[in-house]
Amino acid sequence: MRRKASSSVAVSLIVVAVVVAISAAYIGHQLSAYSAQVSELYSAVSSLNRTVASQASAISSIASQQQSIQSQLSSLNRTVASQASAISSIASQQQSIQSQLSSLESSMRFPASAVDATGQQIVVYSEPTRIVSLMPSDTAILFAVGAGPQVVGVDKYSSWPPCLSALEANGTVKDIGSGWYPNPEVILSARPDMVFGVSSVPSNHALKQQFAAYGIPVVLLPDNTIEDVLQSIYTVGRLTGHTGTAQLLAENVTAELSYAEGSTIGLNRTSAALIVWPSPIWVAGNGTWEDQMITAAGGSNVFSKVSGWGPVDPEALLAARPQVIIYAAGHGQLNYTEFMSTLYQKLGPAADSVPAIASGRVYAVTGEYNDWLTEPGPFVGYGTILLSVLLHPEAYGMNYTSIPHVVSPGTLRLPVPASVPVISTPRCASAVSSP
Repeated sequence: MRRKASSSVAVSLIVVAVVVAISAAYIGHQLSAYSAQVSELYSAVSSLNRTVASQASAISSIASQQQSIQSQLSSLNRTVASQASAISSIASQQQSIQSQLSSLESSMRFPASAVDATGQQIVVYSEPTRIVSLMPSDTAILFAVGAGPQVVGVDKYSSWPPCLSALEANGTVKDIGSGWYPNPEVILSARPDMVFGVSSVPSNHALKQQFAAYGIPVVLLPDNTIEDVLQSIYTVGRLTGHTGTAQLLAENVTAELSYAEGSTIGLNRTSAALIVWPSPIWVAGNGTWEDQMITAAGGSNVFSKVSGWGPVDPEALLAARPQVIIYAAGHGQLNYTEFMSTLYQKLGPAADSVPAIASGRVYAVTGEYNDWLTEPGPFVGYGTILLSVLLHPEAYGMNYTSIPHVVSPGTLRLPVPASVPVISTPRCASAVSSP
């Protein structure tokens, strides 16, 4: 019994020893695995610490760079502010210098003097700033030479430049009514320091005498010949302080006249009648700028025996037998159909014996083209080119049958090359306003 018990204990001890050994081996294996994991984790933590340290260093570097950039920006801002202040100072100095130059230029341009059509010497001691124009031709010259900002009043028939209507609408420029029958009170209400008129209108002479009592010079421009027109441009330029622009304008007009004249050299002259008012009929005779325009355009004026502008009976066309009849139809006062109807009513079937009527070479000139033929202003050169086209279309590669009976900027474009000077349309920016 004791042996069996001893044997059982031994076996139990062996089993326990085996279990302990297995457990110890398992625990050792687990400890080894844990140790490896801990080592790996430690390595990962170390790597992470290095990464964090590296990123912290990078962040620190970025922060340092940001601080440097911010410092540079602050320095740049101070530099920009300093430069802006310097630029502002320079601009202020430039403005002061420009003001001094303008004052100096004005003192060099004035006093200015010119002799008007009456022979009176007009002396201007400072730049006029409130100018009134009595006639459309005066208005066109004033704006063309650059004196538009000085204009405070114009007659009701002035239409150029196109933006003039806007100036009248906003009160910058006053409509003083008819320059043919000027109202002194209305003109005086514009508080002018200078007035421009023309010598061919008697009422302008009366106004000149009347305004002398107020110390307001009324400059009457000559308006009989093309030479008068050029002289008027020079006079306006000199008295308003725009001599250089006036010189260039006169040169451009002269070049346009030369182009028209040169285009018809060697061609037979075309007899023409230029009717400046259709009902009753008034024609341009000798001693007028229109007569010179006809000649320069390669034509001959059938009413050259009429002195100046004068009325003629429709029957006079039968005797004159013009090859071309051109009439200024204004801005719609008498259209082509009405004019032709009037001729046939007055002349009857005999109207067809007039070469111009028989061949269909009767032209009603309207719109801006009408002004070119009836105003002694800056567009007499263009007007002469227009006449040369109507009288000698063959000189421009055209046929008279292709020219419309109603001639306007919308129906006939002038065949003018780029080499011919252009009268630029001014921008209306007035520095003064009417009260």
